[in-house]
Amino acid sequence: MRLTDAQITKYQKIYKDIYGKTISKDKALEQGLALLRIVKVISQPQNINEMEKNNEPTKLHT
Repeated sequence: MRLTDAQITKYQKIYKDIYGKTISKDKALEQGLALLRIVKVISQPQNINEMEKNNEPTKLHT
């Protein structure tokens, strides 16, 4: 995964708007990539067999 300079700059702006602090380009890149990894993991669907195998409760939408 990669972030463009524009995406890094946008992340820095969002960070400053929320926390009132300026972060370096390197820190913004590191945090931005970590965020992308988290989003990738949580957005991958799991099937019921996987959930049961991992001993997770099965939740079905009714």
